[in-house]
This record gives sequence, structure tokens and C-alpha cells, in this order.
Amino acid sequence: MSSYSSNFDDIAYSELIIGNRFVYENQISDVGDITSSAAERLASELSRREPRCRMNNERKARVLVLSGGADGYLLNTLDSLASHASHYQLEVVLVPYYGLIENLTIFSTIPWLSIQDANAHGVEVLNRACLESDTENLVILSQYERVVIDTIDELFSTFDIKDGLGSVGTKILGVDGRLIEAGGRCYMDKGLVSMGKGEISTRTFYNYAHIVNFYSGCFATKKSILKEFGGFDKEFTVGTFEFLDYFHKLQSNGYTNFYQPLARTICYGEMLPNHGKNCISRPEFTVTLSKIKEKWPEFYCGHSSKNKFLGNNIKGHLLFLDFFIPDPESDAGSVTTVNLLKTYLDLGWHISFMPTIVRNYNERTAKKLIRMGVEVIHQGEMDNLETLAAVYPNAIDFVFAIRVTVLANLIEPIRHLFPNAPLAYFDCDLHYIRMLRESVLKNDWKLHADAMRTKLEELRCFIEADCSIVHTQVEYETVQAEVKLDNMVELPYVTEVRRSGVSYEKRFDVMFLGGYEHLPNVDAATYFVADIWNKICHRLPRNARLILVGSKPSAEIKALACDNIVVTGQVPHLEPYFDTTRVFVAPLRYGAGVKGKLITALAQGVPSVVTPIAAEGIPVQHGNEVLIADDSVSFGEEVVRLYNDPALWGHMQECGYTFIQRNASLDVYTEICEKVLAISRETWTKRFESRIREELM
Repeated sequence: MSSYSSNFDDIAYSELIIGNRFVYENQISDVGDITSSAAERLASELSRREPRCRMNNERKARVLVLSGGADGYLLNTLDSLASHASHYQLEVVLVPYYGLIENLTIFSTIPWLSIQDANAHGVEVLNRACLESDTENLVILSQYERVVIDTIDELFSTFDIKDGLGSVGTKILGVDGRLIEAGGRCYMDKGLVSMGKGEISTRTFYNYAHIVNFYSGCFATKKSILKEFGGFDKEFTVGTFEFLDYFHKLQSNGYTNFYQPLARTICYGEMLPNHGKNCISRPEFTVTLSKIKEKWPEFYCGHSSKNKFLGNNIKGHLLFLDFFIPDPESDAGSVTTVNLLKTYLDLGWHISFMPTIVRNYNERTAKKLIRMGVEVIHQGEMDNLETLAAVYPNAIDFVFAIRVTVLANLIEPIRHLFPNAPLAYFDCDLHYIRMLRESVLKNDWKLHADAMRTKLEELRCFIEADCSIVHTQVEYETVQAEVKLDNMVELPYVTEVRRSGVSYEKRFDVMFLGGYEHLPNVDAATYFVADIWNKICHRLPRNARLILVGSKPSAEIKALACDNIVVTGQVPHLEPYFDTTRVFVAPLRYGAGVKGKLITALAQGVPSVVTPIAAEGIPVQHGNEVLIADDSVSFGEEVVRLYNDPALWGHMQECGYTFIQRNASLDVYTEICEKVLAISRETWTKRFESRIREELM
């Protein structure tokens, strides 16, 4: 896997090189001056380019470039926009904001660039440019900023994944590649603080999306929200304080300002107005900031946090440990992990997520967590618990570990490095039960011995944790039969109903779903093909196919592919496959824990035929939500019956939808996650008091 530290901002650094070359080759001065001949040549080149962002996309956005002098830097900004690919159709508007445009004739030759009110400037012109837009999506961009690829898509995709946003801002890099700003915060003792200024851009502290007070550079907002406040307030026009005032209005009215590190710009020249060399010492700056503080005292009442990386509004710092970064597109367990992360974020926690094996870092999946607001730890900076504890001394308030393979070797280090942090343990499934069942199926005494060793490790994790979490009542009772514990919590596998519009008559496939690094899935697929599918496929329509969906298919699985068997590998979305599926099968012969594949099929409205092991721990009934069969002959008969009976199929589909709504709603997560916190703290406190009493005796 790739290293986060080596390539997370490579795309930004590539844009930085392009921008620096643009400035150097065109002899743009430190303040943005450029010769008239060079400006005319560059404008002519831009006029002949058709920006990649002007494709006929249904979604539109208006990019408002604030200008006024510094024509060289403005051309640099426009050059980046001309190369910017986006899923949005972008309308680029030049807004005379810092002053009237001197070389109006030059810029008016660029056909894809509109100029707003060329004979006026300031906030009123900007407000007209925003509120007269025919699109909701607005981007405010300074002429000093070069836009990195994907930035505009990242800004607006953040609105799609987060509720209640009023604005989304970018990470700003300087011409030396170091940070200028990773969002800003307001404090009583320090005033306006740009986070991370002068530091290395790839440090994890500055690379997770989170709530901030302001941004000094590029940000996105919505026209309807801006209109709600009558536009930007022209009372605060020094140093772009009208934007700071707007951000405070958003917060005061229940909206949030959200910093998105995957959206990036590079700042040139004297930098942004709030960051100029002599900006802070300017009298008008000081006076205007005083007015802002008087108008919005609630945002300047707190002191800078003891932890400079975390805001004062954070409830606590949670360290999340798993073997790998969750990928809901690859395995069902990752769905639960992501739901847990989302819930704790919503509860106000800052989360540092660490994959315990460095090679298990994956940039694609890491970015999904970063967009949510999770700090993803990587090998370049904190490659083990010791270095993390050194960077965050006495700052970890809670530790959450997933899987026996993670916690068994880390119990002592966790207790030593984070002595004041309660420890919660989530056992995705009882590993030793799965291994014992496999040993019986394969008559393998060595595997049986490994299962017993795993059993000891697994039970030790349950005993040592301050709170333990299992998926099902079956697992709860299994553990309690071995060790009596009063600090266990049951966490159901949850998802949301998706009512498909594809009818029974338009479906022809039979489907199995599973990640093929997990051996029970490999066994289930090969067993189903050899012992069931090959014996029943002639009883189904000629266009019926078996679809084996799932990540990392082994050579054994790939070899199953033929005219009526499709091996897909990992797919970006499951919905298209469920929509062509008439019968879902889960022919698992061994395993443990709740089977997310079955819950997913129920939520997708696809009736299933399953083994007792696949249904274990899920309160489904034969003939309603599922058909249950224990041997290959009866399993095949049930597949054929369900495939050919539209009345039974329709009944089971509705039963599945009802089951999900009653038993697997996301609403339960908040209550359970808070319960885990409470039990963990209570157990930790009891154990701490017990140790104190022992030492006093």
C-alpha cells in the first residue's frame, strides 16, 4: 500500500510546480505585476483553451474570482481554472473587488470568463454576482490562489455528506509547499489564528475535515443561505472581514463552517489579505477586528486549547484501532466500523484512526474517512502507539479497539501509554468459534489447536476491556458461558432500506456477496458452485446467471467463471447487482457472528436462501424473511422454488423491508455508543479504585 506521507499532497505539489513555473517563466513580480505584452500573450492563450470544467454537466457552480490589480497572479489563477476538471459545469466570473480592473480589454478577450460590473468594485458588486447567479453553488476565490485539481468537487461533495453546512473552505499552501492555513479559529487570547501556518502540509493534524470559525482563502457556500442574510455586510470591508462576519452569522444561525483538507489552493504574492506582511499592524485592521469582536463576542470568549490541534468544542479525543482502514465497498464489517465512526463524530469526539499494520494503509479508503472528519494516522509521522502517545501527550481520552488480532498484542501498551483512557473492545465475530467450525468441517486437528489458542486470547480481550461489544445475542451468551461479565453490550448490524423499483419479472440473476480474503466466503462460493449451482442451473431460465460479487477473488474463485457464472471482483456500488438479482444465496458452512451480507440483501429487497450458520444471530423466520436449508439438496430446491414463485418472492421482499425497519435502523447507534462510553468509564473507575485500595493495604 502507498504511504500517506509520501503522496497525500503530491497532487497539490504538482500544481505548485506548475504555478511556480508559470510565475517564473512569465516574470511575474512579488506583487503580481506583469508586462502588458506578457499579459496579452497569456490572455490570448487562455482564450483558445476550452476549460475541462465547462462540460455539459447537469450540476453547475459559479466561481467568483475576486480581482483588482496583480494581473500576473490573476492570470495564474485563471490558468489553473482552465485546466480544472470537475463534475460541475463551472461559470467563471471576474469580480472587481480589490479595485477596478486596469487591463479590462485583455481579460474581456477570454470567452469563458465573465466580468461583473467592470466600472464598480467592492462588496456590493460581489453581492450582485452571488445573488444574481442562476445556480445555488458558489465558490469565492481570491486572485492570489491557484486551484488544485478536484478542489471544487471536494468542496461541494462535502455539502452532500454533511448536514447543516453553511460554508466549506480549503487548505491553503504557500509557494514553498508549507501550510498557510488549515482553517482558522477565534480566541480571546490570540484573536484570529490560522491553524498550521508554516508547518508541513501532510501532517495528520491538518488533514481531517472539521468545524472551524473561518477561512482566509477559497470557500464554497450556497446562494440561498447567503440570500438569507442579505449578502455580505459592507460594514466590514477591511482585510475581507465581511467574510469573517458572514462565517459568524452562519454559526450564530445554526450552520457550520467546515474545513475540507482534500480541497486545496496555492497562494501567491503578498498572500491573502488577512495574511499580508504588515496586515496585523494596520490600524484599520485592528479597529475592524475590534468591531467584529463587539458584534460577535460569543466567538471570542474561549482561550486557545491546551491541544493546539483540537478545537475547544471537542468532547474528547478517541483513538480508534483496527487492522486496516474500513472499506464498506469491500466487506460488511467495514460498514459497522464506519457507522461507529460517524456516530462518535456526531457525538462531538475527535477521532484518530490508526491501522495497526502500516502496509494496510490505503489512500482511497483513508480519504473517505478524512472527508467525514476522521484523522487517519499513517506511517510517515506516527507509525506506532509510542510515537502517537508522544505527539498527543496525556490527550487520549478513550481507546476503541476492533478484533482480537488487534487488541491481543496491544493490551499492555495501551494501558501503559494511555493509563487514563478507558478501553472498549469490539469483537466483530468470535474468531475461535469460526475456527473451530472450520476445523470440524475439514477434520484438521492443527486448526483446532489454533482455535483453542485464539479462544484464550479472545476471552482475555473480553476480560481486560472496560466494555466489550458483540453483534448478536448468540455471541453474548457464548461469551457469558465462558466468563461472567457485566460490561458487555450488544450492537446490531444496521443499514437502511432501499426500495428498488426493479420488478421480479425483470430480474434473472442469483447472487453471492463476500470479500474473498475471508476463507468462509471462498468455501461458500466453491461449495455452492460444485454441489448446488451445477445441479440446478438447468432448471432455471437460460439467461439465469450466478453472480459472485466481492473484493479480492482468489485464483480458485476466478476459475469458477464461465458462461453462466460471473466473477466481478470489487465493485464501486452494489445496487446495480442487487437490482438484477432475483435470489440471493448465503451458503456458508462455517463462520461466526452476524452476516452483513444477509442484512444487506434484506435491505436491498432481494429474498435469500441461507444456511443456519448464515442466519445465526439474526432473528429471521423461515418462509418470511428467508428460506433456510442445511444441506446441498434442500438448499438447491429452495433456490429453484423461490426463483420461480413470484408470490413467495413478493411476500419475502416485504418481510425483509419490515425486518430492517424494525431491527436494523441506524437510530440505535447513538444510544448504544453513549452506553459504551458510560460502561467503559464506570468499569475503568472501579478498576482504578480497586488498584488504589490494593496499594494502600
